[in-house]
Amino acid sequence: MTNKKEVEVTQEQDEQQAEIEDRRKKKALEANVEKKAREATESMVELLLQGTMKHAASMEAGEPIKLDIDLPGHEGEWVMFLGKGWTFKDIRLYEESIGAASLSQVVSSKIVDWKIKVDGTLIPFKPKKLREQFQSEDLPEDDDGRATLLMRMQSAEREAFDDLSSAVVTFVWAAYRQAYNLAGSLSPN
Repeated sequence: MTNKKEVEVTQEQDEQQAEIEDRRKKKALEANVEKKAREATESMVELLLQGTMKHAASMEAGEPIKLDIDLPGHEGEWVMFLGKGWTFKDIRLYEESIGAASLSQVVSSKIVDWKIKVDGTLIPFKPKKLREQFQSEDLPEDDDGRATLLMRMQSAEREAFDDLSSAVVTFVWAAYRQAYNLAGSLSPN
């Protein structure tokens, strides 16, 4: 009888020890994942800053700000932002954005164009064509037609990033802040 109780106690202690060890491993894994994510973000920001500063030296005030996408597999790809017309409101809206759709619309509103590929296929910056139509003489003459075109353009801005990887989207969203800083340092706006 005593041996059976000793075996049960030993098994219970072993289970408790295994549970403690599993929790320790889980915490270590979570800490490692957090560390890697933080390092990746810091690395991406550093690469972005390096590319931005190289580019800034060759820019003229008001000219579009073209930033290379410095991610593996995206060599030769870029995103181009407006080079003028930035105000504090742009960064305020960026920071106040709640959710991916609103942030996408804020960032897209300052993108002029991009060259981004997914699996070798060039992904067009859809809002560009609608903006050109909205600013052209082909603009519908009636208020409803203009309103419809404006809604289509805003929808395209919200959905502009839908086909892109999270790494590219993160890069472009971070690049928005860099473009804001560059535009402010190059011209009085």
